Amino acid sequence: MISYWLFLVVVVFTLNTMLRRQLGTGHSNAIFKIIPLAIIALIGVLACVVAGMAAYLNAETGRIYTSRYRYGYSNVGSIVYPLSGLRVAFYSLYLISLLVSGALALKTIMSLRKAGKAGGDLLGWVLALTIAMVFWTICTLVGAVWSLQGYYASTYSVASYLALGYLVNFGQALSFIFILCIAKHVSWKTTTGAEPMAYQSQYSPVANPAAQPYQPYGHNNLNGHANEQYGYNANVNGQANHYHEAPEYVGTNNAIRA
Repeated sequence: MISYWLFLVVVVFTLNTMLRRQLGTGHSNAIFKIIPLAIIALIGVLACVVAGMAAYLNAETGRIYTSRYRYGYSNVGSIVYPLSGLRVAFYSLYLISLLVSGALALKTIMSLRKAGKAGGDLLGWVLALTIAMVFWTICTLVGAVWSLQGYYASTYSVASYLALGYLVNFGQALSFIFILCIAKHVSWKTTTGAEPMAYQSQYSPVANPAAQPYQPYGHNNLNGHANEQYGYNANVNGQANHYHEAPEYVGTNNAIRA
């Protein structure tokens, strides 16, 4: 019973909480918090009661076969039928809880799809998980009803009871697989909203010769004078060159003399 309750905690509370978290703080709704918590609390209390009564029944059943209680009084009969009724109530509420939880999860997923947020593509997995959980819960509920009727039901047989056990195990295995698939889904990865980094070349940038400043070369002429950029300071006779000097304006009516 406790293991079934922990199974329900994952499906009802954890799944719905994580789906609502994907919507963000602006879409918080108290109903989606109160209903799962109320379901978990109610099923948890009922599971503890059923587990306690089952443990007491097992202890009393063991004492029947001892010499002290073999011919004495035992209250096993007064526990069996109330315990069977509690099991039927437990699995009935369990089934209702799964249906309510599935409806809440699907509503949240539809909101995620409408908002275009991560988690909207979990619709198929959540549907599969809900169907698998409902399937094996119904099978378990049928077995609990057979137990309540004292195994005198018209549909009861050893073969059908064994087949029902296989179906329950198969449904639980599928549910566990679907939970793992949902937990490993890419939608749960944290998204920061940052733009992808621009492509950066792994090679070092090559210098552009056109962008480099011109470095003058210092050649000496025949007279030992240093050359200036694009010209010489002195020619062969030691006279200065004026290749790069600005023209001199000598008057309004005179020509410009270089």
